[in-house]
Amino acid sequence: MMPLIEAFLAQGDEVTVATGEDPGGVVVRSGASFRVAGRGEMDWFADLGTGVLHGLPGDGLAPERINHYSFPRLFAEVAAPDMIDEVVTIGRELMPDLVLFETYALAERLAAAVLDVRRRCNDSVLSIGFP
Repeated sequence: MMPLIEAFLAQGDEVTVATGEDPGGVVVRSGASFRVAGRGEMDWFADLGTGVLHGLPGDGLAPERINHYSFPRLFAEVAAPDMIDEVVTIGRELMPDLVLFETYALAERLAAAVLDVRRRCNDSVLSIGFP
């Protein structure tokens, strides 16, 4: 995401990244604005672990099945509900021209639809941007 953020900034666009607190420092150092939306990945993983009786989520799965197990549980059941209200609030405040998000960012897809804003998915993007 950082190369895209830097490219938008270089052409004079305003960029705001809304995600959990984890990447906040890197985003601010780039010159973009940062807004917290949700608690962040470490809390999401902890929430995911509360539903597991023994071991860690995904224990015992073949490596090629881990993503199929983790994606719907972590990002649809935990992260999206944690982020969606804040992402929509930030979007309504900023009225962006574009919402850019990564494959796993389900709250951002919904927020863009609610806001009726153009949206683009980038497989290498780690958070969302409001240029």
